[in-house]
Amino acid sequence: YLIETLRGAVILIPAAVGASFLPARFFWYIFPLTEALTFVIYLFLRNVKKYKIESIARDRVFDGTIFGNADDITRTSQEASEFCEKWEINPKQQYLVTMAIEEIGMSIVTHGMKDMDRGFLQITLIVREDGDVEIHLRDNAVTFDPFSLETSKAGEDGDFDMDAMGVLVIKNKAKDFHYRHYPGFNSISIVI
Repeated sequence: YLIETLRGAVILIPAAVGASFLPARFFWYIFPLTEALTFVIYLFLRNVKKYKIESIARDRVFDGTIFGNADDITRTSQEASEFCEKWEINPKQQYLVTMAIEEIGMSIVTHGMKDMDRGFLQITLIVREDGDVEIHLRDNAVTFDPFSLETSKAGEDGDFDMDAMGVLVIKNKAKDFHYRHYPGFNSISIVI
């Protein structure tokens, strides 16, 4: 992202404006100049803490895939629970992790993949050094944000979606959550 931003706008636009004052034969030099400046700035910024990529030990990461059915959700949720036990995650966090996988997974399968033949949901858990658990979900469903479900409290109008109630609990208990749609897939990040 950083390289593309530098290359596509931050450096290219000023270089193109500057090159417009030079003879036309110098115009094509802005591309190698943009690449070189991008590389130099990237080398500098990668050592700045804000842009530094953290290395995560592979044993602190759990990966699972759900292929659009409830059995896969149950299996993956159980495997995630065992992974949390291995890292001695406290029971409350462990419950919320499995609940997030089950509720959000079921919501995506029910609402986002209802007309799909080959839907999948990739789940990654990361146990951070500070004890938090990051949950990353990526699916190929239609544009669907589970956090946008109507999550009004039960009993207000007598009609509510149980999937939405589970998502409401996760929204209230999670330290952070975020949804993004990219061309071809949806991405959700939750910190518990």
